[in-house]
Amino acid sequence: MKIRSLAATVAIGATILLAQGPAEADELKVLSALALQPVMEDLGPKFERVTGHKLVITFGPLGGIVKLVQDGVAGDVVMIPQPGIERLAKDGKVVAGTENILARSGSGVAVRKGAPKPDISSPEALKRTLLAAKSISYSDPAGGGASGVHFAKVLDRLGIAEEMKPKTIFPKSGFPGQMVANGEAELGVGTLQGLMAVTGIELVGPLPGDLQDTLVFVAAIMANAPQAEAGKALIEFLRTPESAKVIMAKGMEPATPLLRTVAPGLSQQSPPASEKAKQIVALVHKAAALVESQGKAAFAEFRKSGSEWFSGDTYLFAYDMKLNVLLNPAFPKREGTNPSGQKDSNGKLFHDEFVKVVQSKGSGWVDYMFPKPGQTQPSQKWSYVKAVKVDEVPALIGSGFYPE
Repeated sequence: MKIRSLAATVAIGATILLAQGPAEADELKVLSALALQPVMEDLGPKFERVTGHKLVITFGPLGGIVKLVQDGVAGDVVMIPQPGIERLAKDGKVVAGTENILARSGSGVAVRKGAPKPDISSPEALKRTLLAAKSISYSDPAGGGASGVHFAKVLDRLGIAEEMKPKTIFPKSGFPGQMVANGEAELGVGTLQGLMAVTGIELVGPLPGDLQDTLVFVAAIMANAPQAEAGKALIEFLRTPESAKVIMAKGMEPATPLLRTVAPGLSQQSPPASEKAKQIVALVHKAAALVESQGKAAFAEFRKSGSEWFSGDTYLFAYDMKLNVLLNPAFPKREGTNPSGQKDSNGKLFHDEFVKVVQSKGSGWVDYMFPKPGQTQPSQKWSYVKAVKVDEVPALIGSGFYPE
């Protein structure tokens, strides 16, 4: 397996590919988020032994990988956080329908091995710890890395962005945890798997409460991929139960349902594979991206009857994490109410399960009995829900369909 690194020259907005020799014709070229490097360093050689394919993997921050693909670099598979895949899909840079979730992860804080572990149990505790630290390291947001972009928002939210600038040291390459291990920074903030991969440091814990941000890593086949079938084989390999064990050991939550840790009472099912189910997932992720950028103002678009958001039995709904209804164009009188504790005809607390699903997995399916718009008799419904922030307030957005 060959590893290539992507270096972003922020000052001129360029990206530089540092190759290790010429590529061979039968090589499977992969463009991957840096956060997946610990996983691929383990699973890549195993995939090569099992299949005979040779991997050439370029690791880099989200922004750098997206730019490479948009600039037309040759490749077969791209594996990055979901917003990047959605952007590439919109631009026609990946093959529609080949997107597959590989894993989810959160961010955490680490200190040098043997150092006292500070209190980060709450947002206020984290704020005090950061202000007291002599130095911190996290990925430079200018490079487009998802964890760095998110943590910059955390500092803004805590109101200490300016105070932290003089004590922030961005890693020139690799993970923030390495800066801690080398003694260059007192605290390191990054993806949990990125921190766990570095020797000489200890994980303090994940970011507390709603300061946490779940990154969903998705793989897709690149448009015009010369090794598309081999790329599909790699994606399938990364979703096997055996690969899931490695992913879990590296500090991530695997997508493979057989190994996913689910809180008691959560549904582990999903609807039978269908075009409608795929459409609902795509609709919800597209809506979530719009909400993240426009906030509650996006709801006006979602309420337009006959639009892609609201047509026939298909519509979007949104709740805050206390289950206050923020959006329901099909049943507008329910907006502003709170259905917590409401059961369907089978006794399922399906609204409460929406919250459990997004809190434990970031997104997922819930099945329940619910009337179609304009009807009173309940029918089986599958809804896909996803965690989102509405004007910085943690919430969920979803949509569903009736399979019969």
